[in-house]
Amino acid sequence: MMVIRERDRVRLNSRGGHNWTDRYPWIVETARKFKSSLVLDGEAVVLNVDGPVRLRRVAFGRYDGEVQFYAFDMLAG
Repeated sequence: MMVIRERDRVRLNSRGGHNWTDRYPWIVETARKFKSSLVLDGEAVVLNVDGPVRLRRVAFGRYDGEVQFYAFDMLAG
């Protein structure tokens, strides 16, 4: 997923090009706390109690309230 903050606007885009901004408002609110524009590349994941990440849970949307964003690249900022 990409987190794109341009001035006061924040967008979340999936790898497939879907707009997930409304799906994860807590990620949007966190991105708004940064003072400048940025582009983060990372993964939207749901953690399993046993540790492994369950990417299928993200795809189907059943666990949207448990999704966390792990950034691994800052592409602009």
